Amino acid sequence: MKHKIYAVVNLNHKKLFVGEAAQLTINWPPLLARLNSGRYSDTEFQVVWNQEADKRFFSFHTWQDLADLANSCDLVGLPNC
Repeated sequence: MKHKIYAVVNLNHKKLFVGEAAQLTINWPPLLARLNSGRYSDTEFQVVWNQEADKRFFSFHTWQDLADLANSCDLVGLPNC
């Protein structure tokens, strides 16, 4: 069984935050609420989220769309990097 992931990408800083996408439609609203309230468990991610508040936007892509970022080892949350 293949696992699906979601990724939140900060293109300015070339950072990629990855998580498992199981039940994403259920898990995304509370995750977004924690981020917007400043209570997300990953402090580095929370700091960047807060700093980029006026520049954020969301788009959704397949893993193939993110393939170019896979060449960068300046990524958060990826194994073997």
